Amino acid sequence: SRPLSTSLSGTAGVQYQRTRVLGENGQPIVTDYYGNPIIFSHKDYDELLVGVLRSVYNGNKSQLVMSMEQAIPVRQDFLNFNRLRVRAEKTIKAGF
Repeated sequence: SRPLSTSLSGTAGVQYQRTRVLGENGQPIVTDYYGNPIIFSHKDYDELLVGVLRSVYNGNKSQLVMSMEQAIPVRQDFLNFNRLRVRAEKTIKAGF
């Protein structure tokens, strides 16, 4: 994380993930109850490489976090998606 100003910071990074679904017996599950595939790479796992950009603004008793994730399909069987997340928080004093 790097400070961009006194109340704003930013982060950039890359993540590699290899995911799979395991049943109670520890064996990989590749289809759901109805026979539909839940793994998209035709193996017993999916792989993805994700680029991440995140910025955080800290204000007076408030915080705003924005992040963008973009999958990078370096191989044909890698997952491909993008995602934007926004979270806002504000501290409010309760009169107890």
